[in-house]
Amino acid sequence: MKKARLFFSSLSDKERWWIVIGVYAIVILGGGFILLPAAFNSYVKEKEQLKRTVVEFYSFKKLISEVVPRKTSRRVSLEDISRVLSDSGMKPFVVSIKPSVGNFEIKVDGAPADVFVSALKTFKRKGFSVLYVNVNTVTGKVRALFTVSGERQ
Repeated sequence: MKKARLFFSSLSDKERWWIVIGVYAIVILGGGFILLPAAFNSYVKEKEQLKRTVVEFYSFKKLISEVVPRKTSRRVSLEDISRVLSDSGMKPFVVSIKPSVGNFEIKVDGAPADVFVSALKTFKRKGFSVLYVNVNTVTGKVRALFTVSGERQ
């Protein structure tokens, strides 16, 4: 340590400033190279999450275009809705089922996306129409409100 002080004191003021600036630059650049990979990894993870969300959105959009309505004459019953929800595995995630002029409004919270898709496909397969779907999947779990109507085929 004594030799470093002796060396530093033997330098002129201009040389001392250059050494101090060089040390600060090395510290700042070194810290940047340490923090930069972590920030880049975080960026890549967020980009992948965004990509998955966009793919999920477009798959829901395609699914909704497949299951949205056909005009029918017979009203759907609560037993029919309950059976379809049970068959598809959606029943534990149903918050409420409200009758509405021959239709049923079903509110879902926290359902996995694949279970929600299965329920919509089951409604279609059983011959029911999904008249309205409002989906929120920002958290990875589905929050949805949808209206089911129709005649069984």
